[in-house]
Amino acid sequence: MNRLAIVEDIQQKVATIESQEILKELQEVIDELLLSNQQSTEELPLHVLNSINISIKELEEGKGIPHEEVIQEIRTRFPEAK
Repeated sequence: MNRLAIVEDIQQKVATIESQEILKELQEVIDELLLSNQQSTEELPLHVLNSINISIKELEEGKGIPHEEVIQEIRTRFPEAK
């Protein structure tokens, strides 16, 4: 199947989806695939970027943990990292 046939097939399938939720999920998957495809070897992997974005959102919502507590937890769990 050539590229154009694949794109047309995908477009036809997407056109039949009525659920807004499914369309949003599909859009997120496509965005993630495009982003991971554009990343150079020097950029962070997608799962790391996702974790960073989640952490930023939690911080903005006041759910973050102070840096000192994080460092103390790391030192407790990994004493060799001191």
